[in-house]
Amino acid sequence: MKLRVRLNKQSSRLELEGDQPSLTELAIQVKEIILPSYGYSPDTEFTLSLNGKEPLVDSGQTLASCGIVSGDLVCVILSQDPPIPSPAPVGSSSGPVVGKQHGEKSTSGSPGAQQVSTEGPHDSQTGTRAEEAQREAEAGSFIPEPMLCSEAEDGKVPHSLEMLFHGAQCSSPSDALMEAVHLIMLETGYVSQCPDVRAGEMPAGWRAAGGLYRLHYTHPFCDHSLAMLVAVLMGDTLVINATLKINEVVDNVRKIQLKPSSYVTDSWCGTCSW
Repeated sequence: MKLRVRLNKQSSRLELEGDQPSLTELAIQVKEIILPSYGYSPDTEFTLSLNGKEPLVDSGQTLASCGIVSGDLVCVILSQDPPIPSPAPVGSSSGPVVGKQHGEKSTSGSPGAQQVSTEGPHDSQTGTRAEEAQREAEAGSFIPEPMLCSEAEDGKVPHSLEMLFHGAQCSSPSDALMEAVHLIMLETGYVSQCPDVRAGEMPAGWRAAGGLYRLHYTHPFCDHSLAMLVAVLMGDTLVINATLKINEVVDNVRKIQLKPSSYVTDSWCGTCSW
């Protein structure tokens, strides 16, 4: 199972072996791989969460029983928020955590002034190497740009959304907004009912004349279920009606109203500005 793990607003990829990995196995991988890659000690106390607020209680259950599927984002919440270690100044009595991970030793205290004068350049070079090593570790672990809509920040467009924007040939801001809605549905585990849809494309028949949109999904964990999104542009507002059917019976209905102008900039055409 491949997961994305978020710590300090940065995401890393993590792959777990086996058909039914457990929450305990995930916690061990975070402790042994993720924390050290961010410069934290493996002994740092943390909890795991799906929404960044409510912790997951580890009772040995499988990830699937927690509703976690491959591709999901899991947040690491530190019990305390210690600063990321940085190289210590020349002559300090203890070395940085990152330096220890690379086999570097800290200077000890008593002959302080003499050691500073004779070993200062060496310590400076050691600090520089530690900084470079930390940057290399971060470059190898972190994803610099958001990959998913759920990771997006102001001024940054997820690569998947940009591909969809250009592949689906948007003709209006409401088109662009519906593409983002579709992508969020896929990110949360829903599967388009259109069998031949490919990455970077919208399902066939998703857009009709007059600002009408239709999207249909199933979910691998909800047998005999069908989720339908029907949206229509009314003035400057996009009204989206969501219906969930289970065994052909309507189970839930929701409605949301969104203004495309609140999510898509005036310069949207051809530039994918959000």
